[in-house]
Amino acid sequence: MTTTAATTQSINHLLERIAEREHLAHDEWKRVITEAATEDLRRLADDLRHEFHSDDVVTYVVDRNINYSNVCFSVCNFCAFYRKPGDAEGYVLSYDEIFEKVEEMIEIGGSGVLMQGGLNPELSLEWYTKLLSELKSRYGIHLHCFSPTEIYGMAKTFGMTYEAVISELKNA
Repeated sequence: MTTTAATTQSINHLLERIAEREHLAHDEWKRVITEAATEDLRRLADDLRHEFHSDDVVTYVVDRNINYSNVCFSVCNFCAFYRKPGDAEGYVLSYDEIFEKVEEMIEIGGSGVLMQGGLNPELSLEWYTKLLSELKSRYGIHLHCFSPTEIYGMAKTFGMTYEAVISELKNA
């Protein structure tokens, strides 16, 4: 058996195991993701969707990602987006700029916003809470905002617990 035939047979076996809802190890998942045909992955995903939603209705959400700031004190190795506090290329969008982006999303049928912006020590808790309140009162859209790391950064910057930060944001 050639290497290509062995690889194909092995991937087919992994796909069969997935179809049977068997557990795969991390390295097996990695092989499936990198080596399986897109059509095979699509079929498996659609089969799983059909198990949970047999009515053959598939929906999607139109939303928009808004990066309200690129200023971040974390300096992650994987992020090429951030700028350190004080960097000339750092930015914070104004509320009006954010509102404009939301309105563009609503014009094309969008209903939600994902907002992320790093760990910016220059923004106050009031900046965040006022923004969220304004977005809700103006547009009534779904807000999916702030990563766990951003909550961590806010808690550190504002000297608050995670629970207190989340409570303030939720109340806004």
